[in-house]
Amino acid sequence: MPVQFRHLERLTAALADAVTLDDTARIVLNGLRRVEHVHRAGLALSQGAGRELRFVSSDDDALAPHWIRWCTIDGLADVPLARTVRTGQPVYLSEEELQRDYRGLAEKQRRIGTRSLATVPLLTEDTCLGGLLISWTEPQDHSTEQRGFLAAFAAQVAQAVRRGMAYHVHRTMSEELQRSLMPHSLPDVSGLEFGAHYRPGWDHVDIGGDWYDVMPLPEGSVPVSCR
Repeated sequence: MPVQFRHLERLTAALADAVTLDDTARIVLNGLRRVEHVHRAGLALSQGAGRELRFVSSDDDALAPHWIRWCTIDGLADVPLARTVRTGQPVYLSEEELQRDYRGLAEKQRRIGTRSLATVPLLTEDTCLGGLLISWTEPQDHSTEQRGFLAAFAAQVAQAVRRGMAYHVHRTMSEELQRSLMPHSLPDVSGLEFGAHYRPGWDHVDIGGDWYDVMPLPEGSVPVSCR
């Protein structure tokens, strides 16, 4: 089996278990770094109608086993990744083309050893959700085969990102509903101390599970409800 097919097969299997955008980012960036000569990768997600990009790279200080450090970059900036997200078109650059078209970026990329660079859109139907950044330490010819592989890779990522975005919206709505239903505080009752901890009823869904309340009554009794 060609190496590129193995990369796609591993990506598909790993993304099947991805729930959050952090899950997706970690799988995608680690997957790209396994591609031959790729030494750095990045994932950008469009936000604010494309005016901003939420970005995370495969750098060690941004991508850790148990946390991810996202940052915000200008979606209107004159850099390949922002251009790809705006237009929905990939950008493939040799070292010479990078120096010619993006002089400021080229110097930074040269210092970290980049010899070729590509940015690929994350497309679902007619919407660009973001883009991938791939940097190689060796010159690339950006062949038809390589472009096809990156397009197929990005298509898998786009579907996972769409699922992650839907999960984020669902979770936000669940949290808001949960906060509206739960007591904001427990009453202060002389001679009694209360503590409460809420746990959701299902994994990855912050709603349901145990409910609790404390209700001091006029005659002095204090029913405690936990169900």
